[in-house]
Amino acid sequence: MKKQKPVGALTWSDGLAKAARDHCNDLGPKGSTSHTGSDGSSPTQRMERYGKWSTTTAENLAWGMWDGAMMMYQLYVDDGVPSRGHRTNIINPALTRVGIAYCNHSKMKNMLAITYAGGYEECSTGGTGGGN
Repeated sequence: MKKQKPVGALTWSDGLAKAARDHCNDLGPKGSTSHTGSDGSSPTQRMERYGKWSTTTAENLAWGMWDGAMMMYQLYVDDGVPSRGHRTNIINPALTRVGIAYCNHSKMKNMLAITYAGGYEECSTGGTGGGN
């Protein structure tokens, strides 16, 4: 981590935040822990509900007793994940847009959902975006 070069700041996206919120609101009450929604949706499909992504997408999820800031630290350190995939997403310079949701989780207390995209154009109507 000490050798990590700085990457550009992420730009907030309301559409990506809505996709993250949808997943939080879906999994939280059910106590589920998955990147797949109860409707079978993938992270990218949830993002496409609110806009059109470009280049690439990613999703980080965290659960536990911590607040949102501590969950971000957990994802960055990424202990126990051999690929360090969560950290890779956080520092990936190809991912430039972000949306975040934090909610209650019936089994793990709290949940943090973060959706990323290389580019993202939100729908002007706030509804279905159609995808890439």
